Amino acid sequence: MFVPFLYQLRELGVPVGTGEAVALAQALRLGLHEQSLDQFYYVSRSLLVHEERYLDPFDQAFLKVFKGIEIEAQKLKDELFDWLREAKKIEGELSEEERALLGETEDAPLDALGFARLWTTKEAVVKAEGIGLPGMQRCRIVAVPGRALVHATYDGAAREV
Repeated sequence: MFVPFLYQLRELGVPVGTGEAVALAQALRLGLHEQSLDQFYYVSRSLLVHEERYLDPFDQAFLKVFKGIEIEAQKLKDELFDWLREAKKIEGELSEEERALLGETEDAPLDALGFARLWTTKEAVVKAEGIGLPGMQRCRIVAVPGRALVHATYDGAAREV
């Protein structure tokens, strides 16, 4: 949505170039928009609009590109949490060893995101095998060496996800 927004600004006569695009990208990387569409509006307006006469075209471009995006984001979030609630119902698919790998203890049960990480890893392995969800019982998580890597086995064959 970032690039179409810049093209929309240019189409409406707002002079934005690579310098402004890079400045906005850096601001986003630094989190100056605070993960909010409202804050993104103010950050992008302050970096992309250099003259008062471009404020209205900026608003028009912003509305055209981002209208309804918060509604879609909320729908996506609701769908994700519905999926997590459903997935929690079939938690029995996880072995005690797998739960321990993700840090579950008596005092700290496995949270929804930990469960989702484990479940999606197993799902990726069985789908890659062409088996689908019925093969989940034969897939085991054997190591979690880092945040972005999980070692699994399927019928004893090692897989990295």
